[in-house]
Amino acid sequence: LPGIPARAGRADVLDAGLMGWLKEQGVPFAVQYFCNYRADGIPPHHAVFVDKVEATRSVTRRLIDLGHRRIGFLGIVRDIPNDPSIYNYHGFKAAMEWAGLSVRPAHAVHTEEEGPMGALDLAAALLRPADRPTAVVAQTDGLAIAILKAAADLGVRVPDDLSVIGF
Repeated sequence: LPGIPARAGRADVLDAGLMGWLKEQGVPFAVQYFCNYRADGIPPHHAVFVDKVEATRSVTRRLIDLGHRRIGFLGIVRDIPNDPSIYNYHGFKAAMEWAGLSVRPAHAVHTEEEGPMGALDLAAALLRPADRPTAVVAQTDGLAIAILKAAADLGVRVPDDLSVIGF
């Protein structure tokens, strides 16, 4: 749109220029975020905070309640101290451990990709083995799309053979 300042940097960083423009235009907005952030230099705004650990634990628990025992995870699984990008995996792992289920190393696939095309090969590798997961929790909707595409390419029927949740 004309007049909207160009975004610079990562998508997970607050864009003070865009927020200022929205305020000038009289457009109400809210920030969806998952951790505390510095609010100096940005207009007053509403914010919705997401507890990614609890949310991912909850969706994984739903899959367990549906009877799934081999549940995979596609997203960031390496442990980086104080890095919020790992929160989804912590929630997934907590739900699995609570249910007495182990996370199979081959079912916890690490990628820093967020979009479907960059993760398509990893998604296919996750679904190709005979003991593939019966459900997958994907850290982003883009990764869930990669799972859906790989499943279609491999003849794995969703939701008959595989349940998929994108966060």
